[in-house]
Amino acid sequence: MVVHGHILANDKKVDIPSYEVNIGDIISLKEKSRNNDLFRDTFLSNTLNTYPYLAKDQDNFSGTLIRYPLREEVPIEINDSLIVEFYSKL
Repeated sequence: MVVHGHILANDKKVDIPSYEVNIGDIISLKEKSRNNDLFRDTFLSNTLNTYPYLAKDQDNFSGTLIRYPLREEVPIEINDSLIVEFYSKL
C-alpha cells in the first residue's frame, strides 16, 4: 500500500515503507483509495482499535500516533540480541 502511494502522512504522499512516524503525525488513506473494498474493510475492522498508542478516526480514514509503543505492545516477535549482533558486525 505504501509503495504504491495509497498512504498519506500529514496530507503528504508517502512511498517509503520505512517512513518514520512521529508522535502527533496523522496517517491516512488517500481519498481515491478509500473506494477500494479491501482497504476500506481492513481499516473499518476492529483490529486497529486494539493498540493503545494509536487513535483511529473512521470518518477520515486516518489514525494518529498518540505515543510511542512500549516494547511489549509491539505486535511482532523480535529477538533483540540478534539485531544487536547483526549491526555489531557492520
